[in-house]
Amino acid sequence: SWLCDDFIVPGAFWLFNCPTLAAITLFGHFEWITYPSYFLAVALKNRYWKSKPSPAEYCALTERVRESLSEKRSFRERWQTVNDFLKRSGVYVMGIFIDDLSLSHDPACASAIDRLGRREQAAKFLGRALRVCGVKSETGRLAYEMLLTHQDDPDAWVRKAVMGSLGKCGARLKPAQREPAHAALAAHLTPLQESEAAVRAAAARSLGVFPGEKSMELLKNVLTDETEHWWVRRYAVQSLEEIFAAVKHQPLLSPAAESLCRCCEPDAEPSVEVRGAAARALGSLPPGSAAVEQALLKALLCDPDPSVREQALWALT
Repeated sequence: SWLCDDFIVPGAFWLFNCPTLAAITLFGHFEWITYPSYFLAVALKNRYWKSKPSPAEYCALTERVRESLSEKRSFRERWQTVNDFLKRSGVYVMGIFIDDLSLSHDPACASAIDRLGRREQAAKFLGRALRVCGVKSETGRLAYEMLLTHQDDPDAWVRKAVMGSLGKCGARLKPAQREPAHAALAAHLTPLQESEAAVRAAAARSLGVFPGEKSMELLKNVLTDETEHWWVRRYAVQSLEEIFAAVKHQPLLSPAAESLCRCCEPDAEPSVEVRGAAARALGSLPPGSAAVEQALLKALLCDPDPSVREQALWALT
């Protein structure tokens, strides 16, 4: 029987110190290896190797994606649908949103649930798709270049989506690709260069993905600008916290940490949200700085808002 031929006879040869004959008899009946290997190879091919669709297949894929996104659903539900298409069809799904972002003077296409326009939605989807698929493929590189091209889009909501998408895909970029993305974020961080506070806030939040002295200096300048909107300053604090956690050899009191200490003072920072975020960010610094501990103790004992005192206590412990 097959059990004797495949297992008992090879085992007997192995016991009698005949490994060559054992190997021949064992692998002579290799259908028990071939069949599972075939299905495993097919599964791996479908998972990691997506063939480029023909024009007819691409049109059919576009229609299916459009039909799935035509329903009035939240952005998170729409992204889940797009993510499912990415898993089944690969990076070629991004070509649909590259085409959408290339449209000019597109109407708002507002729905009853959110006011996402077609081009703004495409910019958001591209950033999340690049975070999943990376920029190694030709389609991924084209999507990244398309985001950089639309950093100065006339529509402020598209610019905001582009700033957020550059932060979403920042971790998947190569060193040579990170410089243009960092420069685009830095160019939309000040009121002189960007008039919309929402776009500046998105740029400040995305800078946390690019740790380094340049990012810390840019975020410090945002915190020291008293005329800046509190929303932008809060996102700058959150990005500094992310950078502090990423940089292992952080000095005890850098200029950025000094600006965070000032943000913990009610006289210097009127916004409760910014003071609480600054106290939490100081907790991510390595212990040993007397100035940081003094700022946190002062916030814990003297701040009039209980949420700020709670964050200061968390940072101290």
